[in-house]
Parts: sequence; structure tokens; C-alpha cells
Amino acid sequence: MIVVDDVAGTLARFGAALRAAGLRCDAGALQAYGDALSGDANLGPFGLYWYARITLVRSIDDVPAFDRAFAAFWHDEAPDGLLEQEINLGIEGGASGADSESKLDAIVTASSQEQLRERDFAAFSDDEWSAAEHLMRKQPAPEELRTSRRVAIRRHGRRLDVGATLREELRTFGLRVDPRYRVRKRVLRPLVFLCDVSGSMAPYGRALLQYAYVVARARPKVSAFAFGTRLTDLTERFAQRRTRRGFDLALRSIADWGGGTLIGTSLQTFNRRYAMRGTARGATVVLVSDGCEREDPALVGREMAQLARSARRIVWINPRKSDPAYEPLVRGMAAALPSIDAFLPGHNLRSLDAVADAVRHAHAAAYRPLAKERP
Repeated sequence: MIVVDDVAGTLARFGAALRAAGLRCDAGALQAYGDALSGDANLGPFGLYWYARITLVRSIDDVPAFDRAFAAFWHDEAPDGLLEQEINLGIEGGASGADSESKLDAIVTASSQEQLRERDFAAFSDDEWSAAEHLMRKQPAPEELRTSRRVAIRRHGRRLDVGATLREELRTFGLRVDPRYRVRKRVLRPLVFLCDVSGSMAPYGRALLQYAYVVARARPKVSAFAFGTRLTDLTERFAQRRTRRGFDLALRSIADWGGGTLIGTSLQTFNRRYAMRGTARGATVVLVSDGCEREDPALVGREMAQLARSARRIVWINPRKSDPAYEPLVRGMAAALPSIDAFLPGHNLRSLDAVADAVRHAHAAAYRPLAKERP
């Protein structure tokens, strides 16, 4: 519950802030907002925002300016850090699905969303993980199409299919002839996530697994794996329980969470058990790790080269790269670098936009550490 002391003084300052933002705000509207604040004994962040929006906003065009003014005013002056707390799906006693979704959308819109997008994953609280998943779901799932060897019969194209055209003519007894053409199908390219969940990488591995979980709910052909000292396949768990609780249960199934790192051994397991069976064939592989290998880094280099021969493209995410002075000098990272097509930081929500671009192969040259491209 939120208690607003000195309602009259707060309303006067809030009205001045709205007028400074360019909104028309008369005394009657402010009085109506004050009555709402005084009359609701269980006022929460959701009510505080929507009471203000209903009573003080006259046009839908004013909503962006209102959101900015509301966030700036209440973030600085609300008791108990109003806009920094309770950013999750269970606001004020656990509401149902649709209600919780709309409440969360209102809070995230009115809160410092840009600050959340810039915050490092290692500094996230439990509530901010929930808000981060909500923001991930609002972005379109990254997709890339490839030309298949299979063909389809279409009404338009370049290669005439004589057989299909004759069958169409027989079907209409020669009264109508619509040429049929053979067209190569366009199919979705598979996407594979390999996430390091060792001690130093756990927050970033969790973020990319959460991103993989969101993407898997939005599109098919997504595989997800976690590794530390061993490889854990999460693909089936992601597919079976597509709820928030399902993601938490999948994380609990990772036995080596927060432990050491054996990148080469984990990649070897993936290559022999999954890549050779077609999981990585023609896929875009997104791998998150800092490259700190406890064993022989030469194994990392060999297994990365093997993976590169199966995959279409490898996107390596290293949160240390967010430091402008960073250089890939760690032995495991240096061994993997020749097989990488895109090298990105992936340390916060904003940097995931570049990851999505790399998956779509948009602006790929800007991220490529070496000038190469596999067929």
C-alpha cells in the first residue's frame, strides 16, 4: 500500500511538472486525482499511475509526455522508491494472468524503463528479472529464412512445371489453363543457444537462457543448452512448460549452476551428441561465455572449428567486451576467436538488440571479428 502525505502540496508540484512537460492540467482535474488518492485505502503503483492517466490526460497523443513526467516526478518523490519496487507479475497480492500483464505493462511504462535496459545483468534483482522478461517478450523474435532444396508448386515463378500445368488443364477439361511453377521453399533457420552458467557467468547465462525461453515461445526451431562442467539440454523443458514457473523449474534442473567451467568438454559433448545428429546443421549458434577455460584451450579451438563446420554462423557473447579496454587475451577466448562470426557484449537488455540483429544476419559485418563467411 502507498500512502501519499500532504496531498494538496503533492498535487500542486505534480501539476506544475505536468504543465512544464507541455500538458494542459486544470485545477478540476487535479482535484479529481486528489479525491482518488484520498479515497483509495489500498493504493498501489498501478492505481497511482492509472488514476493520474484517467483524470489528467486528455488526448492519447499526450501519453508519452505524461509517462516521462510521471516517471520523473514519482521516481524522485514517491515514498519507498515507488517506481523501483514491485516490477513483477504479482503486484498487490497476486492478480490473475491478464490483469497482471496489464498492470506490469503500466508499471514498466511509467517506470525508468531506459535505466533497466542499460543496467548490467549482474546487478539485477528478482523483480527486475521479471520486468526484463516482459520487455523481451515485447520485441519481435529474431528470425532468418533460408532457401530449401525442397520445391513447392506456385502460380508465380520462373521455372515452369509442365506436369503440374498439364494436370491443372486436365482438371478443368482444357477450359482454363493456369501455368504452375516450381519454386524453392523458404524455411526458418534453426537457432541454438549455448549458455555458460559458471560462477562468474551465471547472471549472463541466465539472461540468455531467459531470452532463449522467450524466443522459443514465439517461434519454432529453437534449442537451448546450459553448461558449466557439463552440458544440460533444456530444449524439451522449454517446450513442455511455457510458463514463468516452467522457466524456473528448468533452471533448477541445471546441476552445475554457479560452478566451474569446462568449455572444451561441453562443446565436445554438444558436437558428438547433438551437432552430429543435425541440431546445429545450418543453424545460427549463440554462445555466451567469457572464455575462461580450466583445461586445455586447444580443445576449445578444435571443438569450435568442428562446430563451425556444422553451423551456418556462430555468435559469441562475452559480457567482458562491454569494457572499452577489453582484449580477448584469455586462452580459451583466443582459441575460439577464429571460428566466430560475430563477437558481442550481451551484458544488458539494450545489447540484446545487437544479438537479435546478428541472428537475423543484419549488419553482420559490423560484428565480425574476422573477415570470413561460410557457405
